[in-house]
Amino acid sequence: MNFGKRLIRLLFFFTLFLVVKQVDAQSKRISGTVKDSHSEETIPFASVSFLRSTMGKLTDSAGFFSFYLDKWPADTLIITCVGY
Repeated sequence: MNFGKRLIRLLFFFTLFLVVKQVDAQSKRISGTVKDSHSEETIPFASVSFLRSTMGKLTDSAGFFSFYLDKWPADTLIITCVGY
């Protein structure tokens, strides 16, 4: 009886693992760091958005941004920052 419960638990976790890996494999990631072209310094809290959508976010304090998408966008990435 104990062996049957272990087998059922093992099959459940194996199935759950496969579902999670399937979902993870379907997302695309676009990431980068916004830097000044002359000094190569990172630009914190710059606005990063797509031209033809409402999707956007701010870079962190190190100038890093990351988007997780379902498919690759056919769009232009716009980066703006006050003072540049």
